[in-house]
Amino acid sequence: MRPVGTVGGRVFIDENENGVWDEGEPDAANAIVSLNQLRKTTTDESGRFEFTGVAVGPNEIALESDTLSAIFTPTVLRQPVAVAFKARVQTDFPLRAGSSISGRVTEKKGDEIIPVADAAIRLEPGGLYGYSDSSGEFSISNVPRGTYKLTVVPETVDHQFRVVSGPRRRCRCRPGRPAAKRSRIPSRTRGRRPGHRTPAGLANQGWPCRHRRPAVIL
Repeated sequence: MRPVGTVGGRVFIDENENGVWDEGEPDAANAIVSLNQLRKTTTDESGRFEFTGVAVGPNEIALESDTLSAIFTPTVLRQPVAVAFKARVQTDFPLRAGSSISGRVTEKKGDEIIPVADAAIRLEPGGLYGYSDSSGEFSISNVPRGTYKLTVVPETVDHQFRVVSGPRRRCRCRPGRPAAKRSRIPSRTRGRRPGHRTPAGLANQGWPCRHRRPAVIL
């Protein structure tokens, strides 16, 4: 009889991002975990998994990310484990829930507010993008927790612009809580399509924003 041990663990939503499971943190059910890319199991309703009869020595546990909800990002996908005879090794997989940032880009023409379509909104740091639809609405999904700044990409707007109204504080994203953001672009002052340079003094201005405190168009 060959010497074997057990490997078990939990897949959970790490809400406070400390890397360990804390009482009350949600678990991720129905996630697939593999052992040495040979054996697979699915987490139960408590996010737990277990492999028995694991050969003593070095092994690898992996989490299959495509079995997770798109709003969750694993902090690690593969973990080496050293299994001892008749011992149980605990290996957990913390997940982080991304937030979303949404808002609207509009243009002011006199007393009229007109939506701006097809404008690209860049999130920094991170380099994520969102694009405004025909009503000027945009949304950036799966944003990790952090502090960000939004910028209108000038090459995606068909004339020169400068931002005259928008969130005045940085966006602080927390898991599962959307942040709404607004921007207004005045007429005759928007950016240019790709291939054109924005004249000096008319470059786009990023607007800082704060999560849960959406700016209102004035």
